[in-house]
Amino acid sequence: CSSDLSLAAMGGRNSREQPAGPRIVAQSVAQEAVQPPLPQGQPAAGYACWSAKRKEVPDLARSWAAQATDSRGAVLLQLAEMEIPKEWASWAIADATQLASGGGFYLKAPLDPQLLVLLLPGETNTIQRVFVCPRVSAPCAAIVLRQWVDSMLPKRCKALCAEDFKVFGIDPSQFPDLFS
Repeated sequence: CSSDLSLAAMGGRNSREQPAGPRIVAQSVAQEAVQPPLPQGQPAAGYACWSAKRKEVPDLARSWAAQATDSRGAVLLQLAEMEIPKEWASWAIADATQLASGGGFYLKAPLDPQLLVLLLPGETNTIQRVFVCPRVSAPCAAIVLRQWVDSMLPKRCKALCAEDFKVFGIDPSQFPDLFS
């Protein structure tokens, strides 16, 4: 391709001569407005969550069950053998205080999951099951779960798994909005 031909195609020979110096391009009013600075520090979310891959859930449940020395192990083995209905979403959740990037929603797991929540999405999200890694304290699990549930507001949530909460040491009365 010759330079004369490409100049003609671009309108180079017939275009106005460009002045020397910086080129000023028209800006919209929105672009001219002063942008507020981005917030500094950690985001308010103290949890990280991501979609758990169904094929990885049984191995995760078995590894958690191996760490449990009480009734939690049996519940986790049930999860390992359970076929998760296709219409349920599986969410992995973890305490994000150790993440430099902060909490929130992730496309890829930023750390090992600490909770697994199975829910049926809908007009009201229905939490079907909740599982907690045995190495995670019940107070930490409750805080992370509470923040995750609150992040869905104004969407309503309800839970059908008070027994799961109890098995993993989470007091269902801390979640009256889910069990009303």
